[in-house]
Amino acid sequence: LIKNVFAQKTKGYSYKGLLQMLFLMPFLGAKNVHNLFYTHYQAFYKGKSDCLYDTLRNPYINWRLLLANFAKHSIKKTKDNSPGKALTFFIADDSDLEKHTPFFESISRVFNHVTRTYVFAYKLLTLGYSDGTSFTPLDFSLHNEKGKKKNYGLTRKQRQEQYKKDRDPKSQGAKRKKEMRIDKGVNLIKMVKRAVRRGVIANYLLTDSWFLSENMISKIRKIKNGAIHILSMCRMDKRKYSTNNGEYNAKALLKQSKQNRKNIKRSKKYRAYYIEQTVEYKGFKVKLFFVRLTKRSKWRLLVTTDISLTFTSAYELYANRWAIEVFFKESKQLLGLGGNQSRDFDSQIASTTLCFLQYIMLSLYKRFERYETIGGVFKDCKSSITEQIFSERIKILLIELVEMLVDILNLQIELEETISTLIGK
Repeated sequence: LIKNVFAQKTKGYSYKGLLQMLFLMPFLGAKNVHNLFYTHYQAFYKGKSDCLYDTLRNPYINWRLLLANFAKHSIKKTKDNSPGKALTFFIADDSDLEKHTPFFESISRVFNHVTRTYVFAYKLLTLGYSDGTSFTPLDFSLHNEKGKKKNYGLTRKQRQEQYKKDRDPKSQGAKRKKEMRIDKGVNLIKMVKRAVRRGVIANYLLTDSWFLSENMISKIRKIKNGAIHILSMCRMDKRKYSTNNGEYNAKALLKQSKQNRKNIKRSKKYRAYYIEQTVEYKGFKVKLFFVRLTKRSKWRLLVTTDISLTFTSAYELYANRWAIEVFFKESKQLLGLGGNQSRDFDSQIASTTLCFLQYIMLSLYKRFERYETIGGVFKDCKSSITEQIFSERIKILLIELVEMLVDILNLQIELEETISTLIGK
């Protein structure tokens, strides 16, 4: 899985060993590399902290390929052990990786939709894959936002004091940093295409209203001759839809449909009111579902390129998008996603990738060991590793005690043979 990910190392610890150590940190009770050296890490790692820091800051490591390899391996395992053929989904969304200061490399102020305030943060755009049971993160990019004044929400002094680093333009780190200023919708299309090239394909792409656009529909529907359908929430804005009676925006279509009460249907299963209409948008046939859950709530718009879907099936399929929200919450709470305090952008990419890898492994374990939650898996894995470390430390102390006794009593015995016999009994 790590082939072609790391550059060749001629001395010191292998990248495989360093990766294993970084991977294990949250299970050892360490939030970061500094905390690691206050845990019982000695049973696994005898090196210095600089080796681990250098690995995180290395711009030549292809972290994207490492994540893709792990994700593809995980998806293959779940497919091989799943009865029947289930519908599969690409799921995309973004989340804030909030920081406390403006001095992180290329960070900006972004609007937090939960707290309704502006915070220093990177926007984490994530593409994941789901078969309705497990969620697997496939790819991600970090973004900043220019803001209305084009100053990234920072003063000139704050921008000047931000961490800066020279990189080889051909390095992976330079490529990832260049992505920061690319529109998130454009980057999402690139992610989907990369996943398909690597052999991962899904029936539907599920997104929030921020991502749906003419470009998104056009580019995604061209992949594999229309193999991927889009199912997304959509803003009720000025974009026009073509009908037999002319072109109208969503609000006008809704107003027309509401005039005839027969158009408003009710789903007994979900206790929701809905209006469905097939229209054309920029040359593509799409189905619109205007939905409200109660008589007093606002109408929302759900759009799909799969015009064969009924309201019930569209509603149930779109519910799978919740998996990425759960992923963000669990990764932040359990694995410290976004908690890396290094100002180096390469380190932010590395730590985010490691969180994603840890989640993939926990998700696999949860699926095959029949756990109810990722949190339960994490707790048991952490406990198991702690027990292993404790056993290793007892063994080390035992060997030191025997060596001391042999030395003090000046015993004429074969030390290795004696220790082996003692441990065996």
